Amino acid sequence: MQNLQGTLHSDGMPVASANVSILKDNMIIAFSRSDTKGNFQINLKQEIPPDQVYLQVRHLAFNRLYIRLDSAIASQLRIELLAKSKQIDAIEIKGQRRIQRTGDTLTYQVSTFARVEDRKIADVLARMPGIRIDDRGKISFNGKEISSLYVDGTDILAEQYSLAGKTIPHDIIQKVDVLQNHQHQRVRQKNEISNSVALNLVVNDSAKTNIIGQVDAGIAVPAQYQAKINSMTFSSRFKMLQSLTSKTMAEQLSNHYIAQGRPDRQSRTISPLPERHLQASTLLEPPIAAHLYLNNNGQLLSSNNVFRINDSTSWRLQVNQLFDRNKRQNQGLTEIYGSDQVYTFTENNLTKNIMRGTAIASYLEVNKQNFFFSHNLSTHFNRSRDKTDLENRTDNINQQIRAINDGVKQALHGKIKLPNSNLLELAWDLSYQAREENLTIHRDGKFQPNTPQEDNKAFQKLKTPIFSNKLSGSYRFNKGFIKHRYQLSLLNQSHKLLSNLDLTEAAKSNYLNLDSLAAASLQNRILWKNRELNFTSSLETKFNRWEIACHLPVSLQKVQIEDPLQSSKSIPSRVFFNPQLSSKYELNANDFMQFNYLHQQQIANVFDYYQNPILINFRELRRNQQQTQEQHRNQFNLSYNIQRPNALFFGNVAANYGRTHALSMTTLAVTDLIKIRENTAQENTIDRYELSIYASKYIPFLRGTIHNSISRTSQKSEIWINQHRRPMSSELIYFNLDLDIKLRPTIGILYNLQYTHDKSSINDAGNSTQKIKNSNLKQVLNLSYSPNPRLFLQSHANHYQNQLPNETKNYFFIDFSSRWQPKKTKLDLEILLSNTLNIKYYQTRHITANELINAQYHLRGRMLSSKCTFYF
Repeated sequence: MQNLQGTLHSDGMPVASANVSILKDNMIIAFSRSDTKGNFQINLKQEIPPDQVYLQVRHLAFNRLYIRLDSAIASQLRIELLAKSKQIDAIEIKGQRRIQRTGDTLTYQVSTFARVEDRKIADVLARMPGIRIDDRGKISFNGKEISSLYVDGTDILAEQYSLAGKTIPHDIIQKVDVLQNHQHQRVRQKNEISNSVALNLVVNDSAKTNIIGQVDAGIAVPAQYQAKINSMTFSSRFKMLQSLTSKTMAEQLSNHYIAQGRPDRQSRTISPLPERHLQASTLLEPPIAAHLYLNNNGQLLSSNNVFRINDSTSWRLQVNQLFDRNKRQNQGLTEIYGSDQVYTFTENNLTKNIMRGTAIASYLEVNKQNFFFSHNLSTHFNRSRDKTDLENRTDNINQQIRAINDGVKQALHGKIKLPNSNLLELAWDLSYQAREENLTIHRDGKFQPNTPQEDNKAFQKLKTPIFSNKLSGSYRFNKGFIKHRYQLSLLNQSHKLLSNLDLTEAAKSNYLNLDSLAAASLQNRILWKNRELNFTSSLETKFNRWEIACHLPVSLQKVQIEDPLQSSKSIPSRVFFNPQLSSKYELNANDFMQFNYLHQQQIANVFDYYQNPILINFRELRRNQQQTQEQHRNQFNLSYNIQRPNALFFGNVAANYGRTHALSMTTLAVTDLIKIRENTAQENTIDRYELSIYASKYIPFLRGTIHNSISRTSQKSEIWINQHRRPMSSELIYFNLDLDIKLRPTIGILYNLQYTHDKSSINDAGNSTQKIKNSNLKQVLNLSYSPNPRLFLQSHANHYQNQLPNETKNYFFIDFSSRWQPKKTKLDLEILLSNTLNIKYYQTRHITANELINAQYHLRGRMLSSKCTFYF
């Protein structure tokens, strides 16, 4: 495209004196004005593909209009403009637009969503339509989790961005950019399809040259304290965010520890700590606010620094030091539904946990238009100890777990754009993790007081070191209607599993009371080696309103299992074909539909191959009988994405279906003392269906936002309990409503409603059905009153309704707080009275497969706290 012409109209009349511009990378590269007949013509200096530019039309009397030219290009454009006087001004505040679209970027003006009582940027983000923040700080836009959170274009915190939301003051942020179809690497921009979403916090110019921060000091009755220092600066050459926290006031500091990443997400900094295999407690954390139950004493140092060497080169250094001590007391009754009866386990436990961790991550990046290079080097050292004193129907039990997790990771990635515009890429990833867990269980029988304590002990040792080395290279053809990419990679993995279960004679009757375990060895010595040669061809194209990407990986996989205690085994080499398809259709400038398909075949890892029992906790053993663990999975996803920035409305509808076919099945053997979980040679098919709807709308006259989401998930599979195979189905319905409004400038209301209903059904031999049902309701009502701009009064009420076996339990938690900002000072004084009704216990229950877990948790009780914050 080199020339563009057209006519502007409104209600059949020509529009004169309108500015018509062509934008590329959000920059104006050519412009014109319409004449008295509404005609315009733009001449470009060089030929530019239409899918790289946008047309912008501006006029004081009409709404600004953007047109993506690859979907609207014609020899003669006829454009209809909408007069501003003909629509409700829903997005204007004092002449400032709340949300503005420029190409794929949505810009939120922070000042139009902020309130005088807000402190941190997370307070404002939660009020922006389309943006959600969950309890752990994870941010999503229109139902999709963001990939990065930038501060003035710099990724300071990598994946642990939740710390930024809780430390950066909202008044230094001018606007928030939502970067859709985001591609961080410049060499890949405009060449590769991307569906990632990122957020960029744009800092005010006045805040870029200063060091800002805060100092918190607080005390509470009974015997609690808090101390925190945050400091930050966001200059063009150096950005930092430092945080030092020491507190006992109920905050899970490990959520901000960079080694505590989620295992299901690829980490760019540190390989996330894996889930532990040995367990100190069989009960989950209660589904209530952490300050009501969490008894902790923790310290966290988080140092995050980015040095901008030049416009394209930066170095990020992150150092984390964590010490966290937690204590929790609860009781539980677990019901396991078998084919013909229900087995029950009871426990009353007090669990104490101590975690120490150090993590260091260095990331060097060169990001140019024709060249990209990155080097990531990280290491972490972690120690944890859990001690549980518990009581069941027959014994007093002391259970202790000590865990060690050390690791190192390096990644070298390089990409270069060749003179012919094609792209060459090389990568090397190397990682090693040393993991060790030791479990000690000591039983003291209630009804055998004369039995010496040392006669009933169990010792479980488990070591699982992992080594991984991957080399890959690819070549991408960037010219033509269909862009090609061919990648070749070589993966070398080794994973050891070394376990030893040592039982005294008295303990054998507790853990080896099934005939199938009587002659079992209590050791595992497995070395799992995996060699993979992967070749992937990728095809991408854009035409009209379509984007289509297809990835066709072919893998040659060789798995070898060395076990000196059993016969070593070499699984025959397998060839896997795992295609992926993604397509996107733009219905208009705002809405699109997306379809994704994934087929995956895989061979399981070392944890699915050990044959001798491993003691997980005081009442569960695990082992495997099937030696060939293989899965085939098909996943379909269809979504409809709605965006109406002018109307301040965002929505998403998604449907998912997945089918997994496995050559093995998890079976349960249950007695009154213990359950044994095994993988056996039984084929199993799992069907999973999910439908979800999300909507978010800002209501100007209420000065607030409504978020609403609802989902229904169902699953069908089979289970094997005590030599009986039974069909099982489960269903989960979830509903959430968030409302944050201002009735008057001095009165605010925040309301949240969450409802979950889950059920499981198991068919027995007589075709009768055992059903497990559970419902939980949560309501939050927060009323705020500001008699003047420096005084904030707030009442916070939580209502929990839980369905228990024979009754429905209702709990009410009420908090009161007041904040005062003295004139001509940088102080913020706060007093908080939490759990005013002094509720000490909380009962709930939840369903996991064929298990119904009833739990009662001990709470902190009433607490009065005061805090002083100094801003600098």
